Amino acid sequence: MPCCGMQCCLFRRRRRPALCPETTSSSDSASDSAEDVYHGKPEPASGKKQRRRQIHRILDREGVEFQSKGIFHVLQTRRTCAVFLLDFFHTVIHLPFPGLFAVTLTVYFACFAFFALFWIWFTDICSIGLDTYRDAFYLSVETQMTIGYGVPDPNFGECWEAAILIVVQTVVGLMLDATVIGVVFQKLANANARANTMIFSDTALLEVENSCTYLRFRVADMSFRPLSQATMQVYCVQHHRDTSQPRGIRVELAAMQLEEPDTDIHNGIIFLGLPAMVSHKIDYSSPLAPDVPSTVTGSPTPAEVKTYLGQSPYLEVLVLLSGTEESTGAVVEARHSYTLEDIFWNRTYGTCVSINGQGSMLKAVMAQHHAHRQLQLLCAPKEKICGAEDLEHGVYQILAKAMRIRRDTYEFNVFDGHGDQGKKMSHFAKQALSKSLFSNNDLHTEPVAAIQAAFRDTQEKIEKEHRHQAELSGTTAITAYQHRNHLVVANVGDSRAVLGRCSTPARQTVSAVDLSSDQKPARPDERQRILAAGGTVDQMAIPVVQRGGVRWIRAGPERVMDKQGMGGLAMSRSLGDLRLHPYVISQPEVVERKLDSRDKVLVLASDGVWDHVSSQEAVDIAGKFDDPKAAAREITGLAGIEWRLIRHCDGLAFAVQKTIFDGSDIGVLLVYWGVILTNIRDTVYCILYTYENQIQPVERDGMIHTALVELSCQELHATDGRLQRRVRCQMT
Repeated sequence: MPCCGMQCCLFRRRRRPALCPETTSSSDSASDSAEDVYHGKPEPASGKKQRRRQIHRILDREGVEFQSKGIFHVLQTRRTCAVFLLDFFHTVIHLPFPGLFAVTLTVYFACFAFFALFWIWFTDICSIGLDTYRDAFYLSVETQMTIGYGVPDPNFGECWEAAILIVVQTVVGLMLDATVIGVVFQKLANANARANTMIFSDTALLEVENSCTYLRFRVADMSFRPLSQATMQVYCVQHHRDTSQPRGIRVELAAMQLEEPDTDIHNGIIFLGLPAMVSHKIDYSSPLAPDVPSTVTGSPTPAEVKTYLGQSPYLEVLVLLSGTEESTGAVVEARHSYTLEDIFWNRTYGTCVSINGQGSMLKAVMAQHHAHRQLQLLCAPKEKICGAEDLEHGVYQILAKAMRIRRDTYEFNVFDGHGDQGKKMSHFAKQALSKSLFSNNDLHTEPVAAIQAAFRDTQEKIEKEHRHQAELSGTTAITAYQHRNHLVVANVGDSRAVLGRCSTPARQTVSAVDLSSDQKPARPDERQRILAAGGTVDQMAIPVVQRGGVRWIRAGPERVMDKQGMGGLAMSRSLGDLRLHPYVISQPEVVERKLDSRDKVLVLASDGVWDHVSSQEAVDIAGKFDDPKAAAREITGLAGIEWRLIRHCDGLAFAVQKTIFDGSDIGVLLVYWGVILTNIRDTVYCILYTYENQIQPVERDGMIHTALVELSCQELHATDGRLQRRVRCQMT
């Protein structure tokens, strides 16, 4: 295997020499040491962006159904062009058809031009009568490609020099034609095309049997004539942290011993008449197992394997399947690869081979070739999120607010609309933001820039398609993008993202870590930005019934207003709200974070929750319940109780807080991770819950009136440290 731009090492299990240490500086390694990277400020005018080092696959997965085209992405230095001239035939064969056509055209043109020089030289000797080089070029083409001549004397005055030149050019033309035909034939009959009919499962699975861990994947031959004498070779390319290397990374290549097919019993031959299972047992000689002294034998526990792989900076399993095509006798090699993001933990493949309806033939259901399911645990764990066991596996797909993009990549969104067209704005933003984000090719390599671009595109679409509705209406938007253990949170508005994190892996308490900051005019930096843009920040004027009359006072949270005092938005950033631009902007604040085994739950909620429930209370509730749905119901219920208390016991506060409110903006999205969060796909579930009740505003004289009454309330008691209150209210 050729050496890459970093380094390349030959691997023996107990002794790991580094053959090619890299010489690149280590300045990039320090940039990834910080746990949080904050991107709240506008981009500099120079347009420079923070780039994160992205490790590319060695073997591509760019074919149909995530299959490989067999192209190795390895950067080779000091490549000598003369080496390719020694094998010019295969070098030309591997050219794409446009390149092959260009090379063929160039060679033929050069051949015609070369012999045209001889014809112009012989024009006087043989009395050919060629006046220009163009005439000589045409004669050269006719000599090599046709049997007729456009000259006065086809016999060239019995000139032997011309006869010899005709023979030489004809022979050269025949050899050139034969070479081109051979190249085209070999390209059309290339075994790489036959390799495309070999379909590998798009994911590999880690299964536990008898306390041993197995890596398994499937392969199937879609052709009616499967390869004969097919053999399988599997290798593991792994990065290891090594401070002795300039960049702290050592790359190792190791062969992986297969249990299926068994090399001792079946000589490693795979029968491809049916979809075949390939299995590798992870023992201490496996490159997927942690390092131990050479005297230790046996297999590591599943927990040890999971921890070891979770700490691996990068790992890629390379699969090489070779066999003979019986029709042509050509050797076909199909290639595939699996990285950590392609590996599922504790899952198994379903059945894809059955009997047809008449019971007379075997049937391979290729639609089930990639299908796999969760293994049923013997005893369902009931530990809380900081316990010692995994939670029940599964992913709740909640409309379009929680989406799995591909493999170990998820997107979670919460949108809270406001204004008369708030529902339409939140629905449109949800669709537009996800569409813009998924269509960005740089999402995996530069997620921060991709998310910022998605917010800009969404705002531009709102301005273009819903300008009238978005004048006085808009929506908050908080997005969490997770790729393996990399989390990016972007926010506009007063919705919030909170991470529940255990102080230690074994401790049963969880603490709250705010991943976003509420963007309200009361924030000093936001107030300064609004005032610098020409806007104003003030409280809203509220009518209050007092002693038989109505009095206007300024109360409640500070709001963004224009120079004329119009507007009154309680947040400083949002999507929509076009009348308040440029005071209210749509640029998100972005936070990056690397997750580890202590990060257990992510809480995304609207301001209807955070106005009444603290971040710590939310993660405490999320960690107290076994059922995620019960936890979400408790959080929204707690916020609803507080809201009801404000409504019934403090009419002024209620009027300031909500003019018309039905409880629908109390919404929470909970995302749970497994206890051991690794680079392999792990436990992820999410649940969305909203608090809604049937509170109808009072219509009087054709106008809506809410809570403009004086109430006297008495709280009787609270129990259990929870907000379970009975309130007695009397309207006066």
